[in-house]
Amino acid sequence: HEPRYWQDAAFNNPSQPVVGVCWYEAMAYAAWLAAVSGRPYRLPAEPEWEWAARRGRQPFPWGDTWDTGRLNSLEGDDRVMRTTPVGAYPHGATPDGIHDLAGNVYEWTATRYAGYPYTGTAELANPSATGLRIARGGGWAANRKMVRCADRLRNSPLDGNSYHGFRLARISL
Repeated sequence: HEPRYWQDAAFNNPSQPVVGVCWYEAMAYAAWLAAVSGRPYRLPAEPEWEWAARRGRQPFPWGDTWDTGRLNSLEGDDRVMRTTPVGAYPHGATPDGIHDLAGNVYEWTATRYAGYPYTGTAELANPSATGLRIARGGGWAANRKMVRCADRLRNSPLDGNSYHGFRLARISL
């Protein structure tokens, strides 16, 4: 089956993130891409995602101050009310140039829900374990509290809607 919004140009035009995918579909895509490319792709673990977004200290990927012009969210300047092309908010990128870690879509992580902060993360990233999964980053329908780098969304891994997407991590060999 194709993702729920696959044929909906308002949510999945070629420059926008894919949405409407559940955690299992995101995991399956990562496994498929790894198999066809010969490179090790996967969903990032929650701590990896958070490190990329905030480097351990800042509340937003771009720094310490809220700025509605740096992301696609419910409180954004233009309130698009759907996903936007990746990179449409270049001033919201991290210093490393990673776009859309706040707003646009909630991104599935490999991590199973547990209280936070946690230790012993190996079991939490076990893809065979059952339970709620963590998504990060807020989305186009999220407010400023929900797009902070520290905010976590726990969802059923079966949930796929217009504000759930994913990003992949590639392991360096």
